[in-house]
Amino acid sequence: MAKQKTQPTEQQIQEWKEKYTEVYSIQVGDKHAVIRFPDFKTFQQAIEGLQKAGANAYVQAILNNCIIWGDSDIAQTDEDFFNIKEQFDELLEFADVQMKKDGNHYLITVEDKEFRCRPITREIINLAEREDQGGRPYVRNMNILKRVLIEGDQEVLNTRNPYYYIPLLSKMEQLYEKKVVAIKKY
Repeated sequence: MAKQKTQPTEQQIQEWKEKYTEVYSIQVGDKHAVIRFPDFKTFQQAIEGLQKAGANAYVQAILNNCIIWGDSDIAQTDEDFFNIKEQFDELLEFADVQMKKDGNHYLITVEDKEFRCRPITREIINLAEREDQGGRPYVRNMNILKRVLIEGDQEVLNTRNPYYYIPLLSKMEQLYEKKVVAIKKY
């Protein structure tokens, strides 16, 4: 991506927000770039990098795949990279998610998107684990979702927009009735 001499227009920013949900401006010294919220594939790649090589790989995966405007070499030097990384955790925020029991099912609300799911069982978790031989991020929870989902927002399910999809997946292993448990040693 060539160095840009101008700033993105308000119209460009609005178009990017419609397309990518969230966009962020990053400035380091005299360099400026705009990055989009990572898609699901990029987010999976970033989490794999985090698990295998640490936080630097996580940030690098997102920077490599998400710059949509500006200086693509914004993090070329170590100093620039570390200055960006320092603020990166605060950068990516996901939609708020809530879950409540609804009769024999659970209603998961991710902002204004709703999903109705059956409770999980040990069998569902065992099947999901067997299908996740590679241990890739979120695959287990995706396998649980496909077994428990009754109905839900098709746009989120089809696009796997991480802004909504990651919070939905985070609830998969919580789809059971909570009870007080007491375990003590005699």
